[in-house]
Amino acid sequence: MNRQPAAKSNHSLALFFFLALLAAAPLASGQGTLGTVNFNNRVPNADPTNAVFAPVYDLIVGGTLLAGTDYLAQLYAGPGGSTDDKLQPVGGAVSFRSDIAGFVNVGVNGSRSIPGVAPGDPVVVEIRAWTAATGASYEAALGSSDPASRAGKSLPLTIQTSPSLLSLPVNMVGLQSFAVTAVPEPDVVWFGTLGLILLILKLRYNKEEDKTGNARVNSKFETQSSRLIL
Repeated sequence: MNRQPAAKSNHSLALFFFLALLAAAPLASGQGTLGTVNFNNRVPNADPTNAVFAPVYDLIVGGTLLAGTDYLAQLYAGPGGSTDDKLQPVGGAVSFRSDIAGFVNVGVNGSRSIPGVAPGDPVVVEIRAWTAATGASYEAALGSSDPASRAGKSLPLTIQTSPSLLSLPVNMVGLQSFAVTAVPEPDVVWFGTLGLILLILKLRYNKEEDKTGNARVNSKFETQSSRLIL
């Protein structure tokens, strides 16, 4: 009769220690102090304010959806206030789903711990995608001379990370669709830049010529006026 309370007490104590170990596990791995994000561009939710639907397209938004292993995607992130050029890749690159085109293939766990961001702090995130055959990273695809190379990225999005260690990774609510487009060849970029510089110089030259021409006309007019007066 008196053993039941003791048994219940032992079960409660065991449950307490189990939860304590569960909470301490992230700390032991060195990731417990980091805010987490759910790297997934498709998160159905009964609450529309917590749902994500931002498929990725080929060439133009609304066109062909990316699918399979021909393209890769990766999460880029940084502390709140970070500019686009300061965002860093977080976690490995993944392919796209074949069953539901347009969405990253993260399986059952899209959780990503963001370096330098504490739980509950703001974080800037974006998804970058590129052709797998032209580089192992987004930057490699951008620098590729392969005419088939394509790359693209979502607009930067600022969200609040999960507030505690035991909270689920926060969804990227507000993420927008984007498309991968052809990467300009280095020569095209170089000649385009050179052409822009030459155009600016020509416009400045024409402007100076107009000023000089007007000055000459004014001088000639003043000389003729002086002669008439005399």
